[in-house]
Amino acid sequence: MVKKLQKRLIVLLLLAAVFIGNLGGNGIVVYAASQASGTIGQIRWELDAQGTLVFRGTGAFPSFQSNKIPWLDYQRDIKAVSFEMTNVTDGDLTNYFEGCSNLQSVSDLPEGIRNLTQTFRKCSSLRLIGKIPVSTETMERTFEKCTSLNQTIKIPKNVKNMQGLFQGCTALTRLPQIETTLVKDYSYLLQETAITEPISIPMGVTDVTGMFSLCKNLTRSPVLPESVTEAAQCFYGCQALKTASALPGKIENISQMFAECVNLTAVPDIPPSVINMSGCYANCRQAKGSFTIYAIINDESKYTKLAGTTAVDDPSVKGQFLGAAGGGLSVNYTAGNEHLIREYLSTGWNSGNLHFAGCWGNLKIGDKVAQQMEDCTVSAVPDVNYTGKAICPVPKVYYGNIQLTEKTDYTISYSNNTNAGTAAVTITGVGNYSGTKKISFVIRKISMTGVAAQSYQGIYDGKAHGITLQVPAGVTVTYGTKSGEYTLKTAPVYTLPGNYTVYYQVAKPNYITVTGSAKVTIVQGTMPVVANGYSGIYDGKSHGITVEGLAGAPLRYGTAAGQYTSVESPKYTNTGIYTVYYQVTKTGYGTVTGKQQIEIKRKVITEVTFPKMSQAVYGTTLAKIPSTSMQDSLGVFSWDNPSYVPTVDDTQAKIWYKPYDKKNYDYSQVKGYDAGSGNIVRNITISIQRKKGELPQVTTGFLAQGDELEKSKITWDKQDVGDFYWAKPEEKVSQDKSEYTLIFRPKDMRNYDWSYLSSQELDWNMFQIRQKVDVVPYPEPFEIVYGETLGSKGFVGKNPDVKYRWPDETVIPGKTGSHKLKIIYKDQEIVRDMEVVVLKRKPDYVIPVLDAVSYDPKQTLGQIVLPSRWNWSDASIVPEAGQQSYEAYYEPEDPEHYQTVYDKIPLTVEKAVPPVNVPYIQTQIEEDTICLKEIGLPLGWKWKNPEESIGEGVYEVSVIYEPEDQNNYLL
Repeated sequence: MVKKLQKRLIVLLLLAAVFIGNLGGNGIVVYAASQASGTIGQIRWELDAQGTLVFRGTGAFPSFQSNKIPWLDYQRDIKAVSFEMTNVTDGDLTNYFEGCSNLQSVSDLPEGIRNLTQTFRKCSSLRLIGKIPVSTETMERTFEKCTSLNQTIKIPKNVKNMQGLFQGCTALTRLPQIETTLVKDYSYLLQETAITEPISIPMGVTDVTGMFSLCKNLTRSPVLPESVTEAAQCFYGCQALKTASALPGKIENISQMFAECVNLTAVPDIPPSVINMSGCYANCRQAKGSFTIYAIINDESKYTKLAGTTAVDDPSVKGQFLGAAGGGLSVNYTAGNEHLIREYLSTGWNSGNLHFAGCWGNLKIGDKVAQQMEDCTVSAVPDVNYTGKAICPVPKVYYGNIQLTEKTDYTISYSNNTNAGTAAVTITGVGNYSGTKKISFVIRKISMTGVAAQSYQGIYDGKAHGITLQVPAGVTVTYGTKSGEYTLKTAPVYTLPGNYTVYYQVAKPNYITVTGSAKVTIVQGTMPVVANGYSGIYDGKSHGITVEGLAGAPLRYGTAAGQYTSVESPKYTNTGIYTVYYQVTKTGYGTVTGKQQIEIKRKVITEVTFPKMSQAVYGTTLAKIPSTSMQDSLGVFSWDNPSYVPTVDDTQAKIWYKPYDKKNYDYSQVKGYDAGSGNIVRNITISIQRKKGELPQVTTGFLAQGDELEKSKITWDKQDVGDFYWAKPEEKVSQDKSEYTLIFRPKDMRNYDWSYLSSQELDWNMFQIRQKVDVVPYPEPFEIVYGETLGSKGFVGKNPDVKYRWPDETVIPGKTGSHKLKIIYKDQEIVRDMEVVVLKRKPDYVIPVLDAVSYDPKQTLGQIVLPSRWNWSDASIVPEAGQQSYEAYYEPEDPEHYQTVYDKIPLTVEKAVPPVNVPYIQTQIEEDTICLKEIGLPLGWKWKNPEESIGEGVYEVSVIYEPEDQNNYLL
């Protein structure tokens, strides 16, 4: 039990630990405990207890000596490397993690790192490496001896050195993706890896030394580009290699290139460019067929052990030398190395029959093959100048590193070697050499002399002019108007003013073509022009300028400099100073431009005659007073305030004279001249007489029964005549009286004549008038039920001509009170307060349906729960079994506006099971049996089968309980 509990606690603790760790993803950073830390420049490194070495920060990674790496003492503790970096400016990670034998994974390296020399060398547990940054330039031996690494790694495009990059990665089967084309040295790149297929080697690579050596699973060799010169030990010890591609034509060092390739069945020819082939095919025992050695090598150290490595070897098929088990291999030679072929095959490992008889087991000397001139190299012939004679250079010819002799090994012939151009040299093999080889050289054109060009410059004279060109005899001259285009046989000539360039080309076979240009400059002539303007007083006519030039010279005019759009001079009528610009042009002459002014002065006016006014009646505006003419030929008269009504006391009024043309006429000397507006203003005499007063038309609207007169709205049509008000404003109106007294007070007793109202005069400025007032009754009292709108019920009134309207019939009154009522009569309306009585509304309710209950003598209605807002009228009643209805009442949620409702709720009361205890009976019998009916039972109990007899013993017998209250209890 203790063990189980202990396990359960452990599980709970583990789960809690996992939960706490997950909090790190929700804003809580959880770090493992730190084991070691430090800084390198601005970069901080930290090694945690789990073996993760983390770099954080910005800046450059500095270089260190291998014994000064800051985390060197923790080499074996490092299991992972992570870069959490931003903005790395430079990085030399040489030897940074060398020898970290427990390092298994590395994150993406940050952009900015440049040097990865030996960075992960001897990290024997490394299996996963992140992205190599594009900034990387050096990857020399970066993963050397990473014996667990088997990952396809992309080499970025800027890498320039990757010598020995994967050397000794014995688990590597996946080829790298090489994007760079900057690397020339592929030496030891994949040495001692587990690859089965080669990578493609790009053109430009020169050194593949040891590149695939000891790759024991490699089955074929790649095509070597023609740029390769160094290939020593390239495929050394590739035991699964069966075929090899041809060697490039410029290769020089193939020392031990295929040594110990024990399953290689066919070996390639050795080209004449080779200078070291020592040990090249040593122990290639499965080779068969034939191959040819074209190279001529006299230095024994450069061909020793070509075919084998032991001092003496068994000639049988069990031997280890070249072709020993291949079923026959013939080695061909050339005339140049015929005397060396036996030395090539036997030196360094066997001095037996191979040297003397030309055969050792399956290996033998083959046939002599022709040496082809195509395999030779020829020294370049430099370019020469044309001399007019045949040019015959003598280049040097080499077969490999052996210089050949003219007439002994080859002859020379020439073609196209006199005139300028490409000449051909044909080298034909003789003696031990056959075939031909062609090279070319250039005969350059020489410079031409005697070419001189002269330009022309002069003033326009209507004649044609061109350049003058002097050339030597025998040349071809062409001309053009654009540089590089010489399509004209004669030089172009020009008549009109301008600057022209004529281009020329002078050509002659074997001479450098001379090109150049000269100019033709023709200057415009000068043209005489006379121009006149205009100056005068405004006369209503148009005026312009006059310009005269040479006959036939086009004239153009404008109102702005440089804009000459009209063939006629612009003309002006109104006063002002105007400038007209002109342009005169003619072929061969310079364009003449200029300007002249037109000045038109204002005409002076000294007097204006104003109109005379007739007598008018008060109420006439100034604009309607009769007068003589209100205008003349040069302007119009207008009142200063034409809408002003002059009184009988006014004798003068201001009038203006507004000239039609203020621009061309000067009114400043006229009496009443207003400098601000340019108009003339004077006061003239007027005469006004009193007007007979007229009573306005008065209306008072209507009033409701009992309203005070002051509630009426008195209106009249002439508001400015006077004012009206009630003689008794507090008097209440009645339908029994139709007229009431108004007081009229005129506003103007000076300009109006009210003498005809003297009989109604109350005072010198007050008169009384009888005014009819319509009085209408109120409607009957108004009652509505809560929730209904004012407009839901119509009005009852005594006068059918009177209409009653609520301003808003949609209003639902919340309580009894006054509301505004519109009373409409004869298209007029008034608003009065109307008492509205609001009656409580009967609420909507549903008789509850109750669940049946069991009878309980202690259970009252108050214990039976009703729905919300329902209550029993008499909660003390004890309901008996059966279905009966009991009174309850419903209390509305809003008792202010809704009635309390009383109703009957049906209730079903089921009979209850009586609370009884089954009796336990003990009795004594005197006979063998006793009848059940003879045995007494407690009150309410009886035997189900009373005639049944029983004997001595214990029995379970059926009994029946009959309650006393059978109306409410079950039997």
